[in-house]
Amino acid sequence: PIKMSYHPFTSISLRWRALFLFAVGILAAVLTLENIESIDVYSNTKDNSTQWKITERVYEEDEERFAEKSVFEEGEICSYFSSGSSSYTSSKLWQTHLPQIFQASHHPSMPQKSKLSTDELGDPDSYNPSEAKVMHDLLEDILTPTRLRKGLMHIPPTTKSSHEIIDNVIRIVQNRIRAPEDYPPLNIVVLGGSVTLGRGCDKARVQNKNCAWPKRLELLCNQFFSTVLNSKQNRKESYSIVKVYNMAIGGTSTQSTATKLIEYWMYPKELKESGPDVIINSYSTNDSLPEYDAVDAVINVMERVQKSAQTFLRAALTSKPCRTAPPLVLYVDDYLGPQQPSILGEMSYNTAITQLSKWYDTMAVSYADVVRDIVYKDTGGRLFFTEWDVHYGHWAHQTIAWTVGFAAIELTSRFCDDEYQKRFDRKSQNENDVGGVDIANLVTPKGQEQHQTSQLVHPFVLPPPLTRDLLLKNATAEFEAAKEQYRLNDAKCNTSDEQLSIDHSPCAITVMSSPGLDTGGSLNKMMSKYTTNNKNWAIENDIKNGGWKNKIGWVANNPNATFTLAFTDLSKDIKAMTIFYLKSYGEKWKNSRARFTISTTTNDNRENILSKEDVWGVHNITASTTESIKFLLSDTVASGGTMKVKVDLISGNTFKILGMMICRY
Repeated sequence: PIKMSYHPFTSISLRWRALFLFAVGILAAVLTLENIESIDVYSNTKDNSTQWKITERVYEEDEERFAEKSVFEEGEICSYFSSGSSSYTSSKLWQTHLPQIFQASHHPSMPQKSKLSTDELGDPDSYNPSEAKVMHDLLEDILTPTRLRKGLMHIPPTTKSSHEIIDNVIRIVQNRIRAPEDYPPLNIVVLGGSVTLGRGCDKARVQNKNCAWPKRLELLCNQFFSTVLNSKQNRKESYSIVKVYNMAIGGTSTQSTATKLIEYWMYPKELKESGPDVIINSYSTNDSLPEYDAVDAVINVMERVQKSAQTFLRAALTSKPCRTAPPLVLYVDDYLGPQQPSILGEMSYNTAITQLSKWYDTMAVSYADVVRDIVYKDTGGRLFFTEWDVHYGHWAHQTIAWTVGFAAIELTSRFCDDEYQKRFDRKSQNENDVGGVDIANLVTPKGQEQHQTSQLVHPFVLPPPLTRDLLLKNATAEFEAAKEQYRLNDAKCNTSDEQLSIDHSPCAITVMSSPGLDTGGSLNKMMSKYTTNNKNWAIENDIKNGGWKNKIGWVANNPNATFTLAFTDLSKDIKAMTIFYLKSYGEKWKNSRARFTISTTTNDNRENILSKEDVWGVHNITASTTESIKFLLSDTVASGGTMKVKVDLISGNTFKILGMMICRY
């Protein structure tokens, strides 16, 4: 044996040695943090109890070195994100600007008093506090950056495939800040069901889009930018940097509705030309509902979400061929229950979306992950969750807006870190091009903004679909096939001038009536214009009550009801017709079934049946859902031709049509 030399430290017991090392570590930490200074900031509100404690490390030498090598011009978003040795993380930026975030989160209709109880706030001195005090306590003590980081399911890196998408978003925001009178805002479309529509957010109304989180996100972004920019420019102006379009439709899902809205370009009229810059899918609640006859609800939800979400992603990412960068696609998981008895089942959606967002390198955030531990430890609390209902109150909606806002800062911070390195390398080497985005073109020159929507852009490279059929042994070949498809699409974009004036919509007729899109006017106008025969069908427009009554539609009111639509001089070749319709339950909907017959007239005036199919309007689920069905025609109706659609109620007392698309495919 080797004889160890004696040392006084080795003779001390293990416990005392551990305590000694712990004390040394504490001393080192104190010495390291000697430059930390604590700054007290008071929010500019009537409630003086909202005092902020912001701890900020001072890097005087590092900041001085950074100033010497800064590569971002004044006015660029990245100029607000320090790089180098004193990099600003999203957590630090959030904490530093907490007073401004607090101000920006104030909703114009915020009540003066909160309805929360003492137990829900966890503070015996906070009974019936002001809304401002509740918001302050949430931001300061509960929804800290440490907790908000839990909601980052996937933030896309600035790789070759996703850089163009992120850069396009950054460019739009920068141009809008620099010259709001010359450039449009960042247009964001949010798709979802009744949760996203705001059902339960404002107890005084069945649904309230002004209370729902998409509106709160818009307020947060615009009011934050206004606060920060006004403080820097010594102004008092209101900036509208982003515009959020809440296209939520109660009772719908990604499979039944969302993908078709994208494919058929069914956007608000302001977006018909260019489409949205960001598409947010917020269907987590409705997509998490298992089929009523599912043997294994956990697997059922997982597989259905993988299929429907993947179809949606591929449609969204290829929705702008050859014109601009694809939209940034963001999934928002705001579902906590209760639709399954198993917690694992309640998390099936989250698991599937995490896989797909990483596979396609798109963005995904989870409000559920931010508050899941709080909710499941006390399911009786009403702050973030309602144990008997999938809908929740306004503080949950506000927290979703904060979760998405924090993720946006994280995305921007990572982009700026990568962009800094590219620009610094370029600046150091004094080269014209070493990859990355052109510095001079990051901010669009004034007067050239019209060219931004028509310049050719390389198509997005989609990976092969992530399914059970994608095997490891075939993966390389599948990715090579995806690259080849990209090369074919790229060649089309670079050789065809017609691509610059591409007609995004494949449909001659599109109409969708819902609280999220319109008030029934478009559907009523279409029926009035094209109906040649009508017996007992009419528009139903009662949005004041819950259940099936909050879904506006064209309704059969009596048995044997019938109507016929006649379309002439169709503007496109027609190969398919899709309808949106209601499925419901109970005595009213018993045996509800309609027959759809699509036909055209031959040259010798004979009727040519192109499609005939029966559709059920009743199901065994105690919920009213929006479904869709596509009728493929046996022959193509040529552009300029005519087509008839006859609908007969063949059983039951009612049937409700919510929308119709007559399209090329």
